[in-house]
Amino acid sequence: MKEKVVSIRLSEAEYQRAALQAEAANIKVSQLFREAVNSSDIKFNDAKDFASLTASINWIGNNINQIAKVLNTANKQGNLSDIDYDDISNSLLIIIHNIKEVIKC
Repeated sequence: MKEKVVSIRLSEAEYQRAALQAEAANIKVSQLFREAVNSSDIKFNDAKDFASLTASINWIGNNINQIAKVLNTANKQGNLSDIDYDDISNSLLIIIHNIKEVIKC
């Protein structure tokens, strides 16, 4: 189900190129853009972009470790139900898995 609307500005030449590509593929221009988004890999322009991404991932990892430490401490002190502990632990594992999947790309 398509719920989000994205609006972009194109030059006349860019639009005509997209329209010709869409026509050649027998699809609408909107479908052309969806397929481009779904099939393209993100390319980093320079080392600065990669360094920024690496720093962000490290920051997220540090936060996950801090949450895990608080979670384990609260569990050991009996301040957390088993259900809450399991739910939060599973959520952290899912986040870690998703980060690893993004890094593989």
